[in-house]
Amino acid sequence: GQSTRIILRNLQRQPRRALVALVGLMFATAITVVGTFSVDAIDRVMAIQFDHVQRYDAAVTFVKPRPSETLDDLRRLPGVLAVEGFRSTPVRLYAGARMRLTSLTGLPAVPRLDRVVDAQTLEPLRFGHHGLALDDRLASELGVRRGDALDVEVLEGKRPRRTLRIAQVFHDDFGTSAYLEAGALDRLLDEGRAYSGAYLRVDPAARSALVARCARLPMVAGVQLRSTIKANFDQAMAQSFRIERVFSACFAGVIAFGVVYNSARIILSERARELATLRIIGFSPREVSYILVGELALLTAIAIPSGLALGVGLADAMAHAVNSDLMRLPAVVAPRTLVMGAAIIVIATVFSAWSVARGLARLDLVSVLKTKE
Repeated sequence: GQSTRIILRNLQRQPRRALVALVGLMFATAITVVGTFSVDAIDRVMAIQFDHVQRYDAAVTFVKPRPSETLDDLRRLPGVLAVEGFRSTPVRLYAGARMRLTSLTGLPAVPRLDRVVDAQTLEPLRFGHHGLALDDRLASELGVRRGDALDVEVLEGKRPRRTLRIAQVFHDDFGTSAYLEAGALDRLLDEGRAYSGAYLRVDPAARSALVARCARLPMVAGVQLRSTIKANFDQAMAQSFRIERVFSACFAGVIAFGVVYNSARIILSERARELATLRIIGFSPREVSYILVGELALLTAIAIPSGLALGVGLADAMAHAVNSDLMRLPAVVAPRTLVMGAAIIVIATVFSAWSVARGLARLDLVSVLKTKE
């Protein structure tokens, strides 16, 4: 139509102005994604941790490694349905000239209450009687891969040093982890079966009484309930991320409103005479408003998908930038975040375009068309 051709012609005549508006809208859209993707990333990490990894109800840690009879004592406590022990010891891992200090955890061949899960495939690991399992970041720091040999130096007890093969490399979002089958770890330590702690599955009705009873045992250093850990984390994260999400949405909305409103005001001031002329020759107020707002609507329609793609790329870069030895954020952007980002830009564009269109309706055609002497 005639009005659409006028819009396209104006974009062709003012490419720099259109590009500036387009870039501003793109970055406003990207800000909503970058500012809130951490919520999606944390949700992903917590879903893996509490739905796939931690399947116990309570974790008990001992003051010092205890013999296997200690697990039998825990099984006899009222309300305990299942017990699974673990052994953890500090070690140094050597790969040529590279060295890394970490902890080596011994688990059953098929852990059930606290599993090791690859965060990318969500597949639980099974441990053979020989061979280490390393997370990919630790393997990268040591410059090794599956099948390579590592020198393992234990930093407690008899402090043995052995050479072990890497049987598995997996992706983990928490820490730098090394695992070994419990029996293989006992042979490495050159001591009898001992446990650093245990994971318990407990009858819900007996949890409070069990925690109180375990806390009184002299061999127990601490007891943690999985439900308490999750509740505390949800409460802390919900408050901080809610503030972050609101701030990002407001910041992006202000940028989008400013870009669109200023662009529309500039167009109106530069082309007031042309728009008034169109009104005089028979164009309706709606058609003239369409010419004014249509250019901005077209730029917004182009900017939103481009801005979302830019936001996803920036979120990926930020996820890698904030990674630490304690935790890695996956570059996960949920569809709801993309929808929210697009909605914020659309709302800001509509509001700013409506504000300028009101000014167009109040335009004094006669004074605009007067020729200045």
